[in-house]
Amino acid sequence: MTENNEPGEWQRHKALIVFGLLAPMGYVLSSGPVFWLFNRQTGSEFWQHNVKPIIIAFYSPLNWVCEYAPWLDKPLSRYVDFFCSF
Repeated sequence: MTENNEPGEWQRHKALIVFGLLAPMGYVLSSGPVFWLFNRQTGSEFWQHNVKPIIIAFYSPLNWVCEYAPWLDKPLSRYVDFFCSF
């Protein structure tokens, strides 16, 4: 049995692990500022017909998580409310 100990191989694995941890965290943390903007931009017709549906679709998995994991609903709602209070 041979081992593949190339330095590039380990760096790729490390990068995938870091991305796998940071990407979901960035997705959830970006929801606060995005919903702040979502609540502020209401007048533009372009916003209403083009941007708003994309934001709703992109963040719909968070809505699903809040619905099926009630213990996450309160912290996520407080986080978004915190940003929307500005």
